[in-house]
Amino acid sequence: MGVVSPRRAAEELGYGFALLVFARWVVGLRRAGTFVWSHVTPEALLRGDAPTPFQYRALTGWVAHAVAPFTRDARSAFDVVEAAAAVGLVIVFRLHMTALVTPPDADDASREAARRFGVLASPLVAAMIPLQYVLLGDVAGLHRYVYFPWDLPAALGFLACLSLLRARRWALYYPCFVLATLARETTCFLPLLLLFDVPRGGGDRKLAAHVFAQAALWLGVKLALRWHYRHNAGDGAWVDTLDDNLRLLSDPGAASRVLGCFGFLWVPAAAFARTIPDRFTRRALWILPVWFAGMLRVGNLYELRIFGELIAVVLPAWLLAARAAAGAPSPSR
Repeated sequence: MGVVSPRRAAEELGYGFALLVFARWVVGLRRAGTFVWSHVTPEALLRGDAPTPFQYRALTGWVAHAVAPFTRDARSAFDVVEAAAAVGLVIVFRLHMTALVTPPDADDASREAARRFGVLASPLVAAMIPLQYVLLGDVAGLHRYVYFPWDLPAALGFLACLSLLRARRWALYYPCFVLATLARETTCFLPLLLLFDVPRGGGDRKLAAHVFAQAALWLGVKLALRWHYRHNAGDGAWVDTLDDNLRLLSDPGAASRVLGCFGFLWVPAAAFARTIPDRFTRRALWILPVWFAGMLRVGNLYELRIFGELIAVVLPAWLLAARAAAGAPSPSR
């Protein structure tokens, strides 16, 4: 193992301090930009008696319950979880971007260049948090977002799973998949990313087994949560919002808000997708219309937070497309 240079040590120390500031920033931002809905309060989530489907996003509540004895109230416990998830999101995004631009036969100089690229790219995640989780926009009757504390943990879990899936690190992927599913059910889209990544000549013989295993795990987790919270009131697994969303999209202002996801970064990422050298990152963009179609039925489209997990798909694609446009060499895959 090489000796870390003083310059790199200073960079990492500054990066760590910046993450602490970022954690506090996220807490203040979420406090200012959201309101607690009396239907789903932090206290109810901690007790486990919030209505379904909200209580099914159980992992965040379980972690907050463990933290609660060291905080002044339930909301503060969830603040700690959100801050930790936001920091984790930045760190995992940095590692993922570093892996994407590191050549297979990288020397020390190439690895250092990839590390610095990851450092420079990682604050882009922070810029997405106000856009996806705080700024509501022009929505009749609402001025702030409803506070749902699983949003950032779900984004972290999805990104971690996506990175491990690309690397085919199955021993870590499957535990992460279970935890991410306990945070939010959007992990159901992850097996599609594996299918999209199949080479043109066909996938290996283990592909079907992995897809089946993930589907079985996802279903098992959801059934276990349904049984565990079987006495909770609520609407069950999901609420049909198709009619409301179609009416919403008929309003040009509301439709433009939906299209403005991720500050419109998805537009050039999709337009220049062919220039993205990494096959997994390029093909992962195929999930965008599938996700939109799913959320058209089960989510409120004016809440851009329902697309938050797609940070893991859109931002790497945009960064690699921008890097290709700048003429930077890219590792082949």
